[in-house]
Amino acid sequence: MSTRKVNSVLLSFLMLFSGIVFSQSDYQTVRQPNGKTFQAKDSGYCCTVMWYETPDGYVLTLRPDGYYSYATMDDKGDLKPTAEKAGIDSPKGGAVKATDTAFKNSVRRKKLSPLG
Repeated sequence: MSTRKVNSVLLSFLMLFSGIVFSQSDYQTVRQPNGKTFQAKDSGYCCTVMWYETPDGYVLTLRPDGYYSYATMDDKGDLKPTAEKAGIDSPKGGAVKATDTAFKNSVRRKKLSPLG
């Protein structure tokens, strides 16, 4: 096996088991139940904590009614849906961005938690 192939395999395992941030560079078109669409990408820590993120950095959650909405955080750091739907409404105050320190700290705690 060539050195290049060995290095590629080792790098893949390192990325898989070290929790390197996974970020898909291509945005996808996501369709809401009413037919409206918006752009989002998969983000998160490989295999443990995943979320959708809009091009302007907002974190989205999937509501029980099937709509993706902007997320907010409760006192425990868990994501909760807002009333504003992605691609339909504008985010309001309290909507979380992936760059927000509180969000990053919450994700880090969940990534390190044995229960995910």
